[in-house]
Amino acid sequence: MKIGKPLHWKLLCSMLKIGCIGFGGGNAVVPVMEKELVEDKAYVKRKKYEETIMIANVTPGALPVEIASGIGNLYGKKNMVLSAVAMALPGCLLSVLLLSVFMLQKGVLIYVTYFNLFNYCTSAP
Repeated sequence: MKIGKPLHWKLLCSMLKIGCIGFGGGNAVVPVMEKELVEDKAYVKRKKYEETIMIANVTPGALPVEIASGIGNLYGKKNMVLSAVAMALPGCLLSVLLLSVFMLQKGVLIYVTYFNLFNYCTSAP
């Protein structure tokens, strides 16, 4: 298995793809990332991928984003940032979209409930 240096856009596309299909859980994305990055595209060797997972597990934060930035870091700082953003972007956009749709339908109720809770939590006894 020969490992070639990926172009920025190829790594970015792989991370976006994983980010889109891996929405919903960090540990579930690890085998998907392994298949895409180690087996299919051969962007990283298995040993280096496993080291990246170990490092990501002991640091706080979202596991897939940490793994993506670790893999991207192997190809430079620019790829590190692009990989992390590409991994997190699909989930963030979907969350904002769902929240926007919900706010349009139930906006007044959420607004009143949020501010009543906020006032209750910040008022002095």
